[in-house]
Amino acid sequence: MLRLDQPHPTDITNFMLFGFPSVPVLGSISGEVVYYENYPSFTLSEDEETAMQYSMVLDQLEAAAMNEADSRDFIASLAGL
Repeated sequence: MLRLDQPHPTDITNFMLFGFPSVPVLGSISGEVVYYENYPSFTLSEDEETAMQYSMVLDQLEAAAMNEADSRDFIASLAGL
């Protein structure tokens, strides 16, 4: 969880990064796929460079996010628990 009252590592638009498991006998069917939005359009990209860039953004977001216990405590404090 990233708090809204703290700096964020990026201001990139909404995105989803999809990874697909290997299929027995066939192996990897597809690399990572990125879906991102910029209203009123959206993009679905299988480009490896684009996927790598979004993967790096996701790593930055994960590094900046609170851990599970801190997130739970923060949400409980907002709820007055």
